[in-house]
Amino acid sequence: MEGIVKWFSNEKGFGFITPISRKNNGYTTVVTPLIGKDHYFNVRDLEGTYLPKNGDEVRFQSKESKKGFRAFGISVTKKNISNSFQNQKRNAVKKHKDRADDRIDCPKCNKRIVPRMIFKDGNPSRTVCPFCATQITSFGLCFLTTACTSHAGLSDNCFQLQTLRTFRDTYIHSLINGKELIDEYYQYAPFIVIEIINNNNRDNVLKDIFYTINKCVSLILNEEYEDAFFLYKNMFKELKDQFLTK
Repeated sequence: MEGIVKWFSNEKGFGFITPISRKNNGYTTVVTPLIGKDHYFNVRDLEGTYLPKNGDEVRFQSKESKKGFRAFGISVTKKNISNSFQNQKRNAVKKHKDRADDRIDCPKCNKRIVPRMIFKDGNPSRTVCPFCATQITSFGLCFLTTACTSHAGLSDNCFQLQTLRTFRDTYIHSLINGKELIDEYYQYAPFIVIEIINNNNRDNVLKDIFYTINKCVSLILNEEYEDAFFLYKNMFKELKDQFLTK
């Protein structure tokens, strides 16, 4: 079947596809949405690691259950051009602003700020607005993922963070050297985050990390736990060598 992504949330990890039919009237191909046939899907139903955007055209398989229609085996066949132009324009404006201003807007007082880092026991704990003290980011124990999801505008309890926290507390903890690996992460990740935040190329670095994180989440949802583990482990080693090796 073919369809168009009606809505998808990166933060929640699910969305809906409206199926479409194509008919040639002799002059052009008419695309007609099949109203009332929306299909639910989540990230584990996607082929590959690309997260679809609203308006993307897709090809998928369909199944019906008591809860309604479900899409699976989803592959994007055509990206929404208007989204691409909007993103290019948005990124160009952002890049221009970032050259002269690396501040963000406080969600409470709306002032342009450079968030203040708060430390606990020598490690980054959270960032706050220097004017009204509103918390901007809470690092918890998922320092790298939190830094990336915050940079992407997602919440501290987004789908990616929940998935990786559960993966850490179950699969990694169950490994023979799991505790040592987690302790090593807690030892070095806070300082990697500090180095990334102070790096002039931090936007690109965080985007690259977030791309790998989404690949890990996709692997976890497909129950490819070992591949997800080694992908994240190798990413962490590369970041450690890049930012902490003098």
